[in-house]
Amino acid sequence: MAKYMVLFQTGPVQEFIQTARKTQDFWSGSFLLSFLNAKAIRAFGESDIIFPNTKSSKICEAAGIPFPWKGRLDPNSYVPSIPNRFFAVTTDHPKERLEKAANAVTDTWQEIAGQVRDEIERHLKNAPGKNGNTISKLFEKLEKNNVTSFRILDSDQWDEQIRNRAFETLYVWREYDAEKEEYIRAYQETEALMGARKSGRFFEALGDQKGYACSLCGLRMAINPRACKERSDLRDWWENAMRGKKRFPNRFRKGEHLCAVCAVKRLAPFFVFKTPKRMDVPSTSTMSAISFQRDIQPLTGRIDERQLFQFQTAIRDFRRKAVSSARRIKEPRGGRLPPFFRPFPRKWLLQIDGDWFFDSFYEHHERRIPTKEAYQAWKNLEKLCVREHKLRPPSKYFALLTADGDSMGEILSELRTQDAHRQLSNLLADFSVKKVRKVLEQERPGYILYWGGDEGVAILPLEDLFNALTDLRKLWHDEVEAELAELGVRKATLSAGVVIAHHQYPLRSAIRELYKTVEEAKETKFSGQSKDAWAVRILRRSGAPVLARSHWEYEEGFQPLVLLNAFQEVYRDGWLSPAWLSDLEAEKKAMADPPPQWGSKYEKEKWCEDAGEIFKHEADRLLRRHADVGKDTVKKERLQYLVDGIQQLNTVVSSFSHHNFQRHSDLCAIMDLANYVAKGGGR
Repeated sequence: MAKYMVLFQTGPVQEFIQTARKTQDFWSGSFLLSFLNAKAIRAFGESDIIFPNTKSSKICEAAGIPFPWKGRLDPNSYVPSIPNRFFAVTTDHPKERLEKAANAVTDTWQEIAGQVRDEIERHLKNAPGKNGNTISKLFEKLEKNNVTSFRILDSDQWDEQIRNRAFETLYVWREYDAEKEEYIRAYQETEALMGARKSGRFFEALGDQKGYACSLCGLRMAINPRACKERSDLRDWWENAMRGKKRFPNRFRKGEHLCAVCAVKRLAPFFVFKTPKRMDVPSTSTMSAISFQRDIQPLTGRIDERQLFQFQTAIRDFRRKAVSSARRIKEPRGGRLPPFFRPFPRKWLLQIDGDWFFDSFYEHHERRIPTKEAYQAWKNLEKLCVREHKLRPPSKYFALLTADGDSMGEILSELRTQDAHRQLSNLLADFSVKKVRKVLEQERPGYILYWGGDEGVAILPLEDLFNALTDLRKLWHDEVEAELAELGVRKATLSAGVVIAHHQYPLRSAIRELYKTVEEAKETKFSGQSKDAWAVRILRRSGAPVLARSHWEYEEGFQPLVLLNAFQEVYRDGWLSPAWLSDLEAEKKAMADPPPQWGSKYEKEKWCEDAGEIFKHEADRLLRRHADVGKDTVKKERLQYLVDGIQQLNTVVSSFSHHNFQRHSDLCAIMDLANYVAKGGGR
């Protein structure tokens, strides 16, 4: 019997997801894309789907619920875990079913946008209108004159933005005879068809955009009433109508004016999907300071009753005054914490946004007076925690992590049977929906913004970076790589990219750097092997970004991340001074990389070998010189481990690309990374 192989894809992914000013924007874009593809899968028919596995997907179940969502849904219904494509094998001709899936994406998107628009206009009826009248009075006047189709927002502008180039659906199919044709070859040709379809797609130009650009995406014009002719009118309308009178509390920042697509991304989770407040996404500021909140929890169990009362009073006072000040300056009153904190007693949790932990927030000229009491309460709590109980102050930096399976397209093309393909789909679904969440959200206070199949994005506290990367790679090896090896396919490796950024660094720029970093991880080479690596880019507030990268593991089980975590611990324990790195840098001339224009290849190689030997001896000497171990046997053993580890690191880095002429730069970047993480960033 003839069968049909089908590939369906919804996009554009990068443009829709990466246009984000807040972590909530990134999550919302990921969720909407996952939800729309879940709708397409349901419209096509789940029984024939090979990838992704939808049987245990709560978002696929929720895709059958009419809008707006009501009641308490399973929290996993809000988890963006469905990739933007699906693969199916069916016995009937798929054309009509594919058209039905494509229509489901378009119709659902327009339904979501329509409900958001209705909610916006409902909330705006009491907004200030022209000559001091409210818009509701204008509605009353129009109703008396039997005008029932009046819209506050420019209808032509809204409809054109929502319908034109917001989403596109691509699909291909080919006939497949299981008795005469190999499954693997048929799949490869189906993928080739999709590649050809992408190359031949037609990009319809956006219509004439009149007005002022969206402050978030910059691609479309900001929505506004027809009466806004000047930029000052647009800003005044957004400030007074969209931000005023608690209409959309804390959903728009001062100075923002968004297009229809970005406004739907921002408001759909609350108006259409009714996301509970506990599902709000922690901000970059909250995630930067989250280790401080975690350190508070065990402290409450090791202080006496008098100190406990003093501590609880300080927390309650800070929380109360911060909420009161937030109300005055129209800032969010609460800050959502990652799922890690759900088991902890609420009385010890500072459920306020991370901005309130940083002095710079209070120094802004518009906040200095209204937040004076909150600032004093924060300084009292900080003194109690940092000076008296020796907790580390809140970090101002966070880590944004992405991981991506290496050469997954080629691995899929090596699966020889439909059952093997389905088994891979099951493995990836279990990995992304259950296992990754345990590592990143239950064992540490991270937050997953998106994770579907072999790729995802999460935000983490800086302190947990090395252990999180190590655990994630081990999880992939145990749950996916080892299982796929039994199917007879090539080694399925994983690469990860990380950016470390200040909590005020533009998120959109950080995301752009993040995807660039994971590609650089995949370019890491050692002894002819590429990919299967990690890369970390430090986005300093001043100075050029610094990139550190390495493979996960080398011969004899050497793992650079484990070494970096050991350095992080001893730096924080205080018995090894990071000054040894400064002294090493002072001897740079003897160990630095050869100038690009200097000498022949042989001379450069000889230079690198000599410099490597000098580094070996100097690193040993300086580490022992700057370590305060005394007669402590444990510290002596730990120091010897660090010395041996540095020598192994020197060996493997020197072998990057056979002869690495940037050996010294790579070594310094990797070693500086541990110090940077240990001190909580640039502070």
